Amino acid sequence: MRRGGSEAEADPFEWDTAGFPTLFLGDVDCVTSQPLDEKVVRRLLLFGDGRFGRCARLLFYLYDMRQRHELCRASAARFRTRPDEAGRFVEVLNSERFKEALGHPDRADPESRASKYIASRLLPFLATSGCANTAFNPLRRRAAKGEMLAETGLRGVPSWFVTISPADFDFWVTIKLADMSVEPIHLPIRKRMDLTKDNPVAAAENFYILMEAVIEGLIGLPLALGHRETRKTEASGVFGRSHCLYGCIECQGRGALHMHAVLWAGMSPTLLEAIASDPALRKRAAEHLDSVVSTRVPADEIDRG
Repeated sequence: MRRGGSEAEADPFEWDTAGFPTLFLGDVDCVTSQPLDEKVVRRLLLFGDGRFGRCARLLFYLYDMRQRHELCRASAARFRTRPDEAGRFVEVLNSERFKEALGHPDRADPESRASKYIASRLLPFLATSGCANTAFNPLRRRAAKGEMLAETGLRGVPSWFVTISPADFDFWVTIKLADMSVEPIHLPIRKRMDLTKDNPVAAAENFYILMEAVIEGLIGLPLALGHRETRKTEASGVFGRSHCLYGCIECQGRGALHMHAVLWAGMSPTLLEAIASDPALRKRAAEHLDSVVSTRVPADEIDRG
């Protein structure tokens, strides 16, 4: 679910709630086949007993609907500005060879000639239709490489490589969002891990809260998920003067979220290279870096070991 934005910007979900009768448990007033506002859907996903957030079929349905809306909007905007592409796209779809490839029995095999031909004819339209800006789209990752190179050309080599990988099952916010009826302090770690794994909505909500605290509170940059955001003034954070952060969110084996990012902040690699031959400046730089980054073992880990 996308966070932020005004109510006017929210896209309605074409959600036929009658198709999920076990989620409403007799709440007939909630059953509707009318589009639901994004804020309403988000409140349902964070419902107290967590039954909406645990329903994999519902989550897939909402994700599929969100992606369809984003892709259709991007494609429509592209075809309005380049109507000739729409004509070429229709010609490809109506060509005899394309129809023959679609009807080929091996089209589902990605290594077959039919599959490769279909991809070769469709990918140019996907790559130029604006779909690369849609979150979690395979083309988004391909576009990310060019965007990172562009930032490097503008700002130079990044100063830091940052990984944010929280142990989400240790956060009480995650456990309470997953099931309001439990008390996290009384739950063993295996039970907390199961609750987090079974309710990805609660885990994602907690991850967003943590990302917002780290990026905006500690680093000093605006949190902009899925798109670029710039501002005229630059703030200072724990790494020094912050200029830009670019990262990607990934899932671990059990579905836990973590982020890898490159950060342009504080002392740049170009500056460090320039002062490397001066012992006095090199010492000052080392003292500054040591004041920013430290390595230690938490006290509870020492006691446990």
